[in-house]
Amino acid sequence: MVNARLLYELEKRHCISPFQGGFRRGRSPIDNLVLLESQIRNAFVQRNHLVSLFFDIEKAYDRTWRYGILRALFDFDFKGNLPIFIQNFLTTRIFRVRIGSTFSHPFIQHEGVPQGSVLSVTLFILHLSQMLHVLPSSVSGTLYVDDLQISCQGSNMNLIERQLQRAVNKLLAWCVQNGHTISPEKSRCVHFCRKRSLHPDPVIQIRYTNIPVVEEVRFLGVTFDRKLTFLPHVLNLRKRCEKSLYILKVLSTTTWGADRPSLLRIYQSVILSRIDYGCEVYGSARSSVLRHLDTEIFLHHRHQYSTYIPIFTDGSKTTNRVGCGVVIAYVTSSFQLNDLCSVLTAELTAIFLALERISDLLDHKYCIYSDSKCALEALSHPQNGTHPLALDILCLLQTLQARDFQILFCWLPGHVGIKGNELADTAAKTATTSWQQPLPYADVKKFVSHHIHNLWQGSWDLQISNKLHSIKPRITLWPALPVRELDVRITRLRIGHTRFTHKHLLFGERVPRYNARHVDFTVIHILTECPLFNHHRLHFFNTSSPNICDLVGEHPHSNTFIFLKMIAFYHFI
Repeated sequence: MVNARLLYELEKRHCISPFQGGFRRGRSPIDNLVLLESQIRNAFVQRNHLVSLFFDIEKAYDRTWRYGILRALFDFDFKGNLPIFIQNFLTTRIFRVRIGSTFSHPFIQHEGVPQGSVLSVTLFILHLSQMLHVLPSSVSGTLYVDDLQISCQGSNMNLIERQLQRAVNKLLAWCVQNGHTISPEKSRCVHFCRKRSLHPDPVIQIRYTNIPVVEEVRFLGVTFDRKLTFLPHVLNLRKRCEKSLYILKVLSTTTWGADRPSLLRIYQSVILSRIDYGCEVYGSARSSVLRHLDTEIFLHHRHQYSTYIPIFTDGSKTTNRVGCGVVIAYVTSSFQLNDLCSVLTAELTAIFLALERISDLLDHKYCIYSDSKCALEALSHPQNGTHPLALDILCLLQTLQARDFQILFCWLPGHVGIKGNELADTAAKTATTSWQQPLPYADVKKFVSHHIHNLWQGSWDLQISNKLHSIKPRITLWPALPVRELDVRITRLRIGHTRFTHKHLLFGERVPRYNARHVDFTVIHILTECPLFNHHRLHFFNTSSPNICDLVGEHPHSNTFIFLKMIAFYHFI
């Protein structure tokens, strides 16, 4: 009760630093990890160095200065019974050491906060978070309970080194005043940088001892490497998950073992929880790095359905080839399809061929793996589509089920290193044996539509003299602007028909021209050529002769309408 009230008041009065994330409601280690990763990414974008220091505070819990806690409460205007209660809570703490059934004499704990009390952790983070206030403004820092990290970024390594050394000196002075000790041997320094030129690592000291500069560091359970690839973290995570998979191997034999819900709970507890932790941070790694974890999830699935024979199917479509591949017990079959077939047709053909093959086999339990969500959705909801192959597959599947076949379908991500899927993908791309089948109407329609579009585009490419060609060289549907008024005006500017430039056609007047230069008033002239507006163009577009396509093209310049209003042309469109 006292702890809940104290926490409420501390949060209400902002007594605890916002960069202290330990033992606080609504906060977790992920906050500190995401903040550090964001700082590193920003430094990379700005082509700067970022040097981060990770400190080890020796026995911070047992060496907490009790008077420092009471002084912090007094500074935050906590007076009356609450500080007196906390003072009594901290004083005259006695402990004994037990070895077997023998107890030592009682000892008085003169410093530190009592172990095992909910109030102790609150007092501890209140006291320790004060050290963040001594950091210079150029150095940022975070705390998760007693895990301290500070960092500084910039383009000059000498300046970064001086700023961090200054921050370290201030932290050491605070620790001396409050009874703490920072270990230089256990502390670490990481120089985050992607520059290829030669540059020295920083030299930062704690009591005349250099802090070791390392290539990677484990911070709050996530390994950060200096290039921020997260490859060391993913490899270590995969190794730990592989060890945990042995538990599932023991419990999922074919003749005895745990049931499926129990195996799923074990997987979620010992494997998935490890993968999920920190995924907000290491999830930004390259797909080639994350593939190491995707295979672990698939291996768990195979252990769970070990009694089902795996079948891998895949379809492939390139500019000059369409094919499909099937892998059953690592025996590969592949066929080349008509060049007009779509990828969906190729994927469904592979599944259909797989079902035809297993109809002649003795085993009756199979799991078909496909990396095409569209194909599996077409089989799951046949009423939403009209693909004839999907209906043929469902008819064949019903026939096999009547013969006591048990067939499962499972989606898996493609190109993540799963051997069977890679074999099926290679087979589909290199297929040479032709497979004759009727073309679905949807594929023929798509081909005809694509062919007509190419003819139209070819004809439009010849219209170089057309004023619209420079604005829209490709025949595609452009997105409309969210505001109707702006969309109408940008359309008029694109086609060159505005109230100012074409009203003479409605009233039978003469074409408006510059009397001095004998130049017609056109949209292109007003936007890009008229010398009277050069200084406006320089201000809004950083050039006196911008490209008309940049101003009113598919993605109009953000300052186009502001420019038109400044030259008083907006209301004449």
